[in-house]
Amino acid sequence: MTIFQAYQYAKTALQSAGIEDYAFESRQILRFVTGYTSSQILQSYDSQLLEAQEDVLVDLIRRRYQRYPLQYLLGFWSFFGLELSVGEGVLIPRSDTETLVETALEFLQGTKCARVIDLCAGCGCVALAIAQNAPDAEVTALEKYPQALRFLRRNVETYGNRVRILQADLADKPADGEYDLITCNPPYIPTDELHHLQPEIGFEPESALNGGKDGLDFYRLLCKVWVPRLRPGGRIVVEIGQGQDADVKALFAQAGLQQIAHRDDLSGIHRVIYGTASAPKH
Repeated sequence: MTIFQAYQYAKTALQSAGIEDYAFESRQILRFVTGYTSSQILQSYDSQLLEAQEDVLVDLIRRRYQRYPLQYLLGFWSFFGLELSVGEGVLIPRSDTETLVETALEFLQGTKCARVIDLCAGCGCVALAIAQNAPDAEVTALEKYPQALRFLRRNVETYGNRVRILQADLADKPADGEYDLITCNPPYIPTDELHHLQPEIGFEPESALNGGKDGLDFYRLLCKVWVPRLRPGGRIVVEIGQGQDADVKALFAQAGLQQIAHRDDLSGIHRVIYGTASAPKH
């Protein structure tokens, strides 16, 4: 099988499986199988795959046809310029979450040695993106689950161990002071909606997706446990699901936050909500 034939085979199989971006995914699988860049693949269409490469290709296409996530098959995924290790047990980084990082970095401008904590850190995509782009910030990543911690530790090590890892539940109150910035991409899908999502999402950990009956359980917990941990003038920045902006803004207001607003993702969906802790009254 030549590389061109492999590409055609992959596209046909993935398209028939109902995968929307089948051409892009076929290229990603070919890059993984051959070790070539996209330009090298174009220049090598007539080259024959090795038998071992062909076997790997067929197995990857078979599993992807069954809607097993591409990111788990490859074992890595790109986020905010970082190549992160991912796999079963950890939420897959998504481009929508880059809006959260962009908002956080904007708030850190001009703040020296800011204390930052990313909650529900997963593979560390948010914490690492902040640490790489705000080098004087002191960044902590909090994660509860051992499966996710395995990938978090691996990614933190890859990028120079600049993020402190804290294994704890979101409901815990670690006694380590106050923060200038709290970020979080919590589980926010209402329980009843979990079984109506794309098949791939069924392979991701439910603990990273299930936001309770109305999808807001974790925002209530953030307001109760973590908003009080903000320094005066500090900010909390969270990702939300589509249509949750009014409810989360109301929770933030009830928690005493000020300057509450939203940011849209590239699709024009209200994706991020943020608020500012007020200064204490004298």
